[in-house]
Amino acid sequence: MGTRRPPDDGTAPPPFRVLGPFEVCVDDRRLELGGPRIRTLLALLTANAGRVMQVGALVDALWGTDAPPDGAQTVRTYVSRLRRSLSAAGQLIVTHPVGYALRLVPGALDAGNFERLVATGRDALTASRHADAVTRLASALELWRGDAYADFGDVPLLRSEAGRLAAMRLAATEDRIDAELATGASSGLLDELTELTERHPGHDRVWGQLMIALYRAGRQADAVEVFGRARAVLAGRFGLDPSARLTEIHRRLLNNDTRLLGVPAAVTTTSAPARDDLPGAVARFTGRAAELSRLLAVPTGPPAAVAAIDGMPGIGKTTLAVHAAHRLADHYRDARLFLDLHGHTPGRAPTPPSAALDTLLRALGVPGGRIPDDLDARAALWRAELATRSVLVVLDDAADLAQVRPLLPGTARTLVLVTGRHRLVGLDSALSVSLDVLPEADAAALFAGVLGDDRAADAGAVHDVVDRCGYLPLAIRLAAARLRARPSWPVRYLAERLRGLGWPLAELEADGCGVAAALAPSCDRLAPPARRLFRLLGLHPGPDFDAPAAAALAAVAVPEAERLLEHLVDDHLLRPSAAGRYRFHALVRRHAHAAALAEEPEPERRAALRRVLEFSRHTARRPSISLGPAAAVTFASSAPAEPVEVTPWAGFAGEIL
Repeated sequence: MGTRRPPDDGTAPPPFRVLGPFEVCVDDRRLELGGPRIRTLLALLTANAGRVMQVGALVDALWGTDAPPDGAQTVRTYVSRLRRSLSAAGQLIVTHPVGYALRLVPGALDAGNFERLVATGRDALTASRHADAVTRLASALELWRGDAYADFGDVPLLRSEAGRLAAMRLAATEDRIDAELATGASSGLLDELTELTERHPGHDRVWGQLMIALYRAGRQADAVEVFGRARAVLAGRFGLDPSARLTEIHRRLLNNDTRLLGVPAAVTTTSAPARDDLPGAVARFTGRAAELSRLLAVPTGPPAAVAAIDGMPGIGKTTLAVHAAHRLADHYRDARLFLDLHGHTPGRAPTPPSAALDTLLRALGVPGGRIPDDLDARAALWRAELATRSVLVVLDDAADLAQVRPLLPGTARTLVLVTGRHRLVGLDSALSVSLDVLPEADAAALFAGVLGDDRAADAGAVHDVVDRCGYLPLAIRLAAARLRARPSWPVRYLAERLRGLGWPLAELEADGCGVAAALAPSCDRLAPPARRLFRLLGLHPGPDFDAPAAAALAAVAVPEAERLLEHLVDDHLLRPSAAGRYRFHALVRRHAHAAALAEEPEPERRAALRRVLEFSRHTARRPSISLGPAAAVTFASSAPAEPVEVTPWAGFAGEIL
């Protein structure tokens, strides 16, 4: 947050606190956030940190059926007030075309710290590091100061999030008690377990834990009596019989089974199975035959230990990498690892290389005590561990080369598949696979496969939909999923909706996942000059442009414009259309335009467009703006023209000419 990053170890109080009464603190000073609805608005953004909340959803959450006619404008006013209240913590609320998102760094939200500590505690419990598990899970539970979002019980969205966190809290408590029992604890848990059985009588896990603790405390008869009470409560209140686990504990109680005392089981000598962290095999994998064949040839070809897959957001990089990894898995029998580097995860900073190496080394079974603190030493240990193993590693969503380089192997016995939005030009020896949009036939096949019914037989309508999706796999999947959820809609109706919408990206969204949400992190992480040029290029009235036109648009020198354009190409936010010329993917252009409307003041927009049109009019060489007859028609009207994708805002040019 701002220039000061809160500690990420879960021990210091984070600025945003929701595990109890809602509050935001900076430098140990609680901020005054405003009235009840403004506080509710910030709580909603906090519960969805890193995700865009649409203005309409915020209006519904704040007022329900009593929403005022100017609810959307009131939300914007509330956001403005919140920005002033939070100014001491930095610029945290980000404007998106359809709403707002709260951007928090790791460690800034107590609920996020809680979930992270719980995950590490469960990892320790799974690895039988019981004392470590107790420490981590206890630290997670100590973050709670009361009920989550305790101030907002009448807001359904927050009540749902509070319920989710409460369920995690109970599960973490049960995990911590399991870990304590595994260390031999007993009597110190009795009061807590008795209270838990009273508060959560339907959870037979806590009944079983109470029985074990009583038995270890020498109270066998009381433990047997608890089983009878549990059976009566489960049957009387819930109509349930005791679970097989609870019944087995009861049987062992009656038999005085020493395993209930925590006596370790006999050590087995069976070899552990290979570690396999790969996500599930990809359903309906379509196309990419040429790219896939290059990846599958790696184990039998030259010793290329790294393959880098790059492309624009939503192009299918992870899908291809995971599909290839499953096809290649038999070549790498010692381990198959998958690690999300969070290069573009909203609300989360990219995983530091040191932390990534810690995770990877532990996945190979290296004890934490053997892992050095120094980054170079960790990287050397990682390479040494890989030298004697055959391992496949998928590093997903890399931010840049600096993040990836320490994670690379020193031997071809290991293959690393890296995915990222930024072209990793510094990996000279790596196999480089750049993904473009799908060919029309593959796009139609993907749409039909996701839709899964005979409505896809309307080939003309399917063509219209995938064309409006720009042949982008993510957009196609979302469009098909949208149609699948509307069985009464023919494909042609969806095509008409996409064609008639001024902002079709809103249609290509489901459950918080969408094209706009995928594009936003790439744009947010641009350096300010590149981000400004990206926005202004969204106002450009022609289908493509060159560096001089971009320079005129942004009022910068041509070399600077050229540098920024190439940076946008490397980030796959622009694509070269010919030597020295550039163009947007249609959906990226719409996103850039929406960003310009949201973030550039109207006088700046007018001045930028005036500059580029004057430049095109007076240049003596080949015009930098390609304006065909369709574009000329667009200048006279605010309606979009076909077939050239000259968007409705080009009518703005007509107003100033």
